[in-house]
Amino acid sequence: MTRGLCSSSFPLEIIHLIVEQLGTQKDLAALSYCSLVCRSWTEVSRKQLFYSLILDIGPPAVRGGIFSSSKRVEFLRNSPHLSRNIRHLSIVTSTSSPPSSQASLICDVLPLLPRLNHLSFDLNSDLWIFPPASNAIVPILRQGTINTLDITNVHFFYYEDLYSLLYATKIKSLKLDSISFAVDHVLRNRESVPSKMRRSEDLARTVTLHNLNISVDVTTSVSLLKTFLREDSPLDVSRLLSLSVLSPYRPKGKCSTHRLVDCVLPELLDVKHPTLRELEIEGALKGESLIIRIIKYRSPLRNRYAF
Repeated sequence: MTRGLCSSSFPLEIIHLIVEQLGTQKDLAALSYCSLVCRSWTEVSRKQLFYSLILDIGPPAVRGGIFSSSKRVEFLRNSPHLSRNIRHLSIVTSTSSPPSSQASLICDVLPLLPRLNHLSFDLNSDLWIFPPASNAIVPILRQGTINTLDITNVHFFYYEDLYSLLYATKIKSLKLDSISFAVDHVLRNRESVPSKMRRSEDLARTVTLHNLNISVDVTTSVSLLKTFLREDSPLDVSRLLSLSVLSPYRPKGKCSTHRLVDCVLPELLDVKHPTLRELEIEGALKGESLIIRIIKYRSPLRNRYAF
């Protein structure tokens, strides 16, 4: 059986397709067996086996905590031929672990992953405001290999902290889920402008987003989108291919829904050289809403939006 699978008559392209499908299905047991078949299967299987890494720095009694994650980091340090395969790193933390220990672990693991292109944070703590963590994350983002960034349950002090995180990167896909800001009044007024927004003078370094996914309260959604549309924004959203705004229609004040639907989204759809192809909005919109009328007359978006 092994000889048959490893024979030259068995196309390597077929092996790649089979193993990639197992990776998509996250069938780790099958991938492990494939890596033991023969030398030609080993490298292909390892790329899928070590494609992603989850550092779950939760309560020790439940998820192993920092000790278990530290063991994984040590394994990667001693196995650079394997760590080079990791493309997606997910970091999950909780308030039960000391921020200094969490930050130290992040500082240790990031330099070990030279081919990382997808970074996910689900911090559930004030880890981001702890300097060692942010000082380790920002240089990795600015190396230019990260093109997908997911930020979940992260507490920022200022809006500028988020912008400086994105500054001078090559991120194409951005997901913002359940983030919050200590100074959440900065952009509440329509004419408010971040006083410390950091942006390169070289426009070529402005981040051009292709995919944007926002899942926060409606007020924060309005603030973020209006800021992204400003000429001095660190993000260029004029070339968005897909936009998803989920769970923003739970009003926290009068006319909060109308602010997003009738003020922000039409402006986003009317930017110069629109490329938007997919629009996903969660909430009940009236048939005569301004956003509905704009969508009806924009052929690229016909039949490609969901509410």
